[in-house]
Amino acid sequence: MILQKATNQDFELIYRNYMIDQFPSSELKSYDEFVSLLTDVDKSYHMYLVKDSDSLVGYTLFYVDDKRNFLWIDYLAVLPDSYSKGYGRRILAELKNNFSKYRRIYFEVEKPVVENPNTIRRVRFYESCGCKKLDCEYYFPNKDGCLPMDLYSLEIANSCISKKDTLADIHSAFSALHSQYPHIESVFAKIN
Repeated sequence: MILQKATNQDFELIYRNYMIDQFPSSELKSYDEFVSLLTDVDKSYHMYLVKDSDSLVGYTLFYVDDKRNFLWIDYLAVLPDSYSKGYGRRILAELKNNFSKYRRIYFEVEKPVVENPNTIRRVRFYESCGCKKLDCEYYFPNKDGCLPMDLYSLEIANSCISKKDTLADIHSAFSALHSQYPHIESVFAKIN
């Protein structure tokens, strides 16, 4: 399995054929917002395809902060035909290997809801891969305000990261990923 840098054409295919169906509209950026992030001059937002041999099995979009030394997974998905084949676990292992110079990888995860078994399954998946739920009240900024979510991390460097540093990382990610929303500072202020 390999992670392969995506092209603009790859992004369009993934967005139109998969992302719209795989992510709730309350969590999904618009096509134009993605294009803006992917073509930004600082090149801190990336999309990678996940391939097994020549077959596309998944994708991930993420923000890299070289100054603060972390990755922020914005979207990560396995394609429907590849569900339950271990690809999710392998994607996380590849991310950890390929980006080992960073200290931490962050993941926004829906809060588990008994009525929606997929939310519980996702939490169990991340935890079984070594991700830890961070001790903070977290909100995901969107066009309508924000959504309560949980923030998880996968430690790459065995270091203790303070809550102050975690909050600085969140602020950096918000500034990069959600600058189109005038209310991101008020969302950030709710996180504690």
